[in-house]
Amino acid sequence: MAKQLAKLPPFTMPSSYNSDEMAKACEEAQGAEYLYTGKVPKKGQRVFLHIDYTNRAGDESHGRMMGIVTNVFNAPPPGSYALYKGETADPSVKKQPPLAGAEEGSQLARKLTREAAIIQLGGVHGQRVAIEVALVPGENKEHPRLDGVWRVTLVLNDNMYSVWVVD
Repeated sequence: MAKQLAKLPPFTMPSSYNSDEMAKACEEAQGAEYLYTGKVPKKGQRVFLHIDYTNRAGDESHGRMMGIVTNVFNAPPPGSYALYKGETADPSVKKQPPLAGAEEGSQLARKLTREAAIIQLGGVHGQRVAIEVALVPGENKEHPRLDGVWRVTLVLNDNMYSVWVVD
């Protein structure tokens, strides 16, 4: 019987991210297309997620998950999360609260045009993708709290080293 999909549980931490290095290594080894910084997201790309979470003893633990992009949401309009070089704010666009770790807003938006950000990062600050992930084979005994298939949203936060982070 197939496991029911669920959102990541509340014991996971916001420091979880799509690992650029592992995604690039997997892409090279497998020949399958992966999402990482600099790649425009598209449905069907694979992901390699580094998950930080609190284990049953209350300690911080780390797990690895792999999965697939199931949906790519439209890029946020100018001014909702960031105004890129040369853009002006549209008064009808609702400004969104800052992303975690980006309380001062997008650092790159002040320097780059929207098109340059897409080339450099693969998207713009605040863009989201939906993914479905499961533990890397062999890790379910070590990380039983994460066993199953999970629905996760990643958000592009250009203030982070690996820009696709768990939302």
